[in-house]
Amino acid sequence: MIKDMDIKKGYKKIIKKDEITIISRGCSIKGDVQGDCDIKIAGTVIGNVITTGEVIIEEGSLVRGNIDAPNVHVKGEVYGDINVSEGIILDFKSRVEGSMAYKTLSVEKGAFFRGTCSVLQVGEEAVVSAEEDAESV
Repeated sequence: MIKDMDIKKGYKKIIKKDEITIISRGCSIKGDVQGDCDIKIAGTVIGNVITTGEVIIEEGSLVRGNIDAPNVHVKGEVYGDINVSEGIILDFKSRVEGSMAYKTLSVEKGAFFRGTCSVLQVGEEAVVSAEEDAESV
């Protein structure tokens, strides 16, 4: 559960909805996760994550599937495509293998990325297309 202390540590920047779904450490879900809420993943999701809210992939967590949301903050591992209408943040311990489509991208030193990037223009929808491979270490 996100507490006041967590909000002070930076969650306030990305969490915008009143409702949040948390997939805790030690919890594993096989199948798609869909909602109209913010989603924090600290465990494992084998399936797609689709929401109108924000998504946080915590350090030590794993998503094997595509993510479709307005904003995504990756601190753990994602093996699949990330399509956002706004921005993606790759934390210094993050690992992403797949395509990304976004308007803004922030990559901290130490983040790992292998895949393709597509920068969206104003009014453009997130559609990932195969281009060049890129890696940031």
